[in-house]
Amino acid sequence: MKILHLCSVDGEGGAARAAGRLHRGLLNKVEASWLAVRRKREGAKNVIKCGSDGKLGKLISLLRPYIDALPLVLFSKKKYVPWSIAWLPNKLSQLQLKIAPDIVHVHWIGTGFLSLGNLDRTNTKIVWTLHDAWPFTGGCHIINECTAFKNSCGTCPQLGSKRKYDLSWLGWRRKQQLYRNQQMVFVAPSRWIAEQARSSSLLSSSQIEIIPNGLDTNVFQPIDMRLARQLLGLPPDKKIILFGAMSATSDPNKGFDKLKKSLLHLKRSGFGDNIELVVFGSSEPIEKPDIGFHTTYLGRFHDEVSLAIIYSAADVMCVPSVQESFGQTATEAMSCGTPVISYATSGLLDIVDHKVSGYLAKPYDEVDFAKGIELLISDESCLQQMSIDARKKVLECFDISVVTSKYIDLYEQILSN
Repeated sequence: MKILHLCSVDGEGGAARAAGRLHRGLLNKVEASWLAVRRKREGAKNVIKCGSDGKLGKLISLLRPYIDALPLVLFSKKKYVPWSIAWLPNKLSQLQLKIAPDIVHVHWIGTGFLSLGNLDRTNTKIVWTLHDAWPFTGGCHIINECTAFKNSCGTCPQLGSKRKYDLSWLGWRRKQQLYRNQQMVFVAPSRWIAEQARSSSLLSSSQIEIIPNGLDTNVFQPIDMRLARQLLGLPPDKKIILFGAMSATSDPNKGFDKLKKSLLHLKRSGFGDNIELVVFGSSEPIEKPDIGFHTTYLGRFHDEVSLAIIYSAADVMCVPSVQESFGQTATEAMSCGTPVISYATSGLLDIVDHKVSGYLAKPYDEVDFAKGIELLISDESCLQQMSIDARKKVLECFDISVVTSKYIDLYEQILSN
């Protein structure tokens, strides 16, 4: 069995990390696994750059995200949200001819990596993991409160469009045509994203399986907290609240504004200088927001060992996201024995067990979220038990060996049919 994974970049962002972990998990369990990307890291095994070589090829690769997004300049009222078109073709057919995969596994193809036409022209069986909502919308990755995808997209609120037959409708029509031509199996990392996909007009009649994202629990494992803090230069005697994600403080979906309100409420409740907020995934802003507590900004980390150290240094991890198809930072933290506080919504419902491995606050009640932080940092015995249960949950449900076995079963089912 030979699998070709498709993902725009290698190791940067939740979808890319999930794709890379699955690819590495499959390397010794199937005949061959490759990961094709637009931009790759050095030294990654069986990772192929899908594009032209040389200086011109590198320049084109750098420009592809901007060229792919050019039609969006027509929408001056577009909101600051991720939105993809996927109209630039790539050399996928040549790559397929070279390695002859049994299955093409699509993960995330935005930022000018592939066109939908590339997928339409393939004659290989396709599996597509729903790392966000894009496969069943006209172009948005996060649906927020919009339900247009249940009928047909158009008059897109994220584009600020007033026209029915706009770019979102065109994207919806292109995907409708693709799914008519290609029989695909879709994989949802959580029950929530599966429900959204099944309610959509594009995927309502498709086969949708639920398999969570996995991680290497030998890398993401508890590290002595005092040592972890010493390595990061963090105070040994404070309660450390951790928050982080890709573009942690600038992406509205990650909920930093909500977290700030929760921390201010916590401050008013009487917590003093014994708390520190640590943020990763964003650089220190020029004007620091007032959140009531000292804040340390660690910047971006791309290697998993550094992330494991960061998670192990914290008492609790806050994931105040509005919507997550899964919630990978939550499983990473829990695998390191760090309980998670999040809102009881979307993919996080499959990860955090309320008052067992963390705290699920009422969506989107900042006061209840603060109550969850207070509960965990005020009761040391409760925190220690949650740490044990959090690690146990990840070992049972999200270890990459468990996830890889489920994918192999699915691949074999598809090939046998």
